[in-house]
Amino acid sequence: MRIIFIAIITVIFSASLFALDGEQKYNKVISSIEKYYYKAFSKDEIITKGLDEFIENTSLLGQDDKKKIDVKFKFYNNKYGKDSKESAYKKIKTIIEFLLKEMFSKEEIYDILIHATMESLDSHSSYLDKKHMQELKIQTEGVFGGLGITVGKRENKLTIVSPIDDTPAFKAGIKAGDIILKINEIPCENMSINKAVTLMRGKVNTSIKLTILRDSEIFPVTIVRDFIRIKSVDTRELPNDILYLKITTFDKNALKSITKAIKEKKSSNRSIILDLRNNPGGLLSESVAIADLFMNRGNIITQNGRSSIVLKSYSATEEKTLTEAPLVVLINAGSASASEILSGALQIHNRATIIGERSFGKGNVQSIIPISKEESIKLTVAHYLLADGNSIHNIGIKPNYIVNTDIENGYDVALAAAEDYLNNQNIFKNKYLTKAYGTGIERKRFRNQNIVQKKVKVYEESLRERLNKLKKAPEDSSKWLISIGIENYEYTEDVKYSKTSAELFSELLQKKYGIAQHRSLVLVDGEATMGRIKNKMKRLLREVNRGDTIYFYYNGHGVPVPSQKNEPYLLPNDVEPEFASDDKFFKMQNIYKLLSSSDADKIIAIIDSCFSGGNDGKSLIKGVAATRLVPKNVTFNKKKMVVLFAGRGTQYSNMFEQKGHRLFSYYVMDSILKGRDDVEMLYNEVYVNVKDESFKMGDMHLQEPTVVGNKKLNFK
Repeated sequence: MRIIFIAIITVIFSASLFALDGEQKYNKVISSIEKYYYKAFSKDEIITKGLDEFIENTSLLGQDDKKKIDVKFKFYNNKYGKDSKESAYKKIKTIIEFLLKEMFSKEEIYDILIHATMESLDSHSSYLDKKHMQELKIQTEGVFGGLGITVGKRENKLTIVSPIDDTPAFKAGIKAGDIILKINEIPCENMSINKAVTLMRGKVNTSIKLTILRDSEIFPVTIVRDFIRIKSVDTRELPNDILYLKITTFDKNALKSITKAIKEKKSSNRSIILDLRNNPGGLLSESVAIADLFMNRGNIITQNGRSSIVLKSYSATEEKTLTEAPLVVLINAGSASASEILSGALQIHNRATIIGERSFGKGNVQSIIPISKEESIKLTVAHYLLADGNSIHNIGIKPNYIVNTDIENGYDVALAAAEDYLNNQNIFKNKYLTKAYGTGIERKRFRNQNIVQKKVKVYEESLRERLNKLKKAPEDSSKWLISIGIENYEYTEDVKYSKTSAELFSELLQKKYGIAQHRSLVLVDGEATMGRIKNKMKRLLREVNRGDTIYFYYNGHGVPVPSQKNEPYLLPNDVEPEFASDDKFFKMQNIYKLLSSSDADKIIAIIDSCFSGGNDGKSLIKGVAATRLVPKNVTFNKKKMVVLFAGRGTQYSNMFEQKGHRLFSYYVMDSILKGRDDVEMLYNEVYVNVKDESFKMGDMHLQEPTVVGNKKLNFK
């Protein structure tokens, strides 16, 4: 997701920042990407990526012109090679010829190509012309006019990262995670962040209409623009000598303000609450320096990238430490980037207790690279690792205690929880942990050694409670569900909680994604026989049309058949494991082939089954040790299909006794309920949660989910 407040690690200066013509600027951009971008591409590959991006998304050329250009591009690829220097030169020349016919100047054409090149890299990289450089300066200096929101791109949708407290957007009820569909009736589809910001800024006291999508509800919001002054730090004293520090953004004044507040109140305050909720980030240097105020030693973050300029490690020093007072940090889904660096460092070193909700998950770093006196590119040059060696990108910081962070009827639940935690932990536990489902051991690892073992109690609603609160999406005739859950088998060991997980998973997908009952095939226990699964699946798949989406879910036994080189099979309710291969329909390879050969454009499969040939250490196939079976890999159309597996070949699929579900299924549903519709983001979160939870169960139970296929697919 592209975030307006970014962690600017450095400005990479150029020796020659004189005025450049369009072609010189374009060549300088290509050279800078080749030198500094965190992934390695040759100049010709970069040019080709940018041109492909332009052709695919531009509205400046008609379809006839695009077809003609496509023919020419294919000819150049065949003659010179796709990413060759000759091919790249010919393609640029072709684009210029066509755009000159549309009355664009060469300067304008090269600006267009620079924008397309930056867009082709990742959602955080962009071209900053004179106007946008001024915008960036305004943002980091903390004063500007507009609505008071931070916006970004998630799944190519213009999304609210966070509203700024006490601004017009905040007062209008705008929330983190809201999707902007239109700005004054202008559709936001394929709109750049820079253009969206420009449209939303305007004269003070003028109004703007946003069309908002929240969950499945679409509604208009009219907001009157105002002069926005960001007060980066708000301080106040709470009862019982607690100092409350809220950092709204990490601008150039944040460190100075925090330092002043701590020094002024150092003698009178015995504990501190640091509120980072809805803080989308800012200057990396400010975040690191503030961490150093609370920590007397230890790594804060490490940056990894291709260029030596960005290879840095930041550590705390004793001489800069200002306070050792007990510390609670509040975070939520609007806490991103620099906020996560600070909260992650304090959590890993046990310097603070984190309360709230899982943070956003932005773990890469951008630099501003000048290409002329007034223009620059914002380029992803590195990713950062927290002190335990892990990245939080698309995962976020998980709080020690999960507490609702919404302010309801003027009552701030999370802030009250933080006060209770600092004042009296027994009161805190009685108030906020009465509905908790057990106590877990959370291990935090410093690279290769265990350094902390800490008990953590988590307050959270059950999946069923959360599902009941979910608003039902409108019916979508393009979506189909096949869900099979077998807990009670006729001829072999049962799979505890498979039926429960399958039924709840089916309800969740139907409600969240608008899947109609008559487009759903849900078979559990005795309904999931060989004949019914086979016949009903074939009948449903015949109804699927082009452009449709199929969700396939299986929870039950999986069996590798030794006589067929361990080909994996699904096991229906009424089949003995020894005879699993009697009907080749249930061979996993054939299931995937059947799904991917349908007319659907997108297939997402969730397989909560182990193929180790065992169940909790018991062999399913007589005379064969479960742990020695390694199933054969399966193949399928990886362009339109993705499969998420509960674990690796020889691992067991665990039950999650405390939650009453299968472990893998529980965390898949948990992530879907949190809005993780992007497959890659969901998988990253599920992988961490499942691996960590299974780690607590012992070595025999280690479970590491895997994913195969197109991770760029989306559940929506």
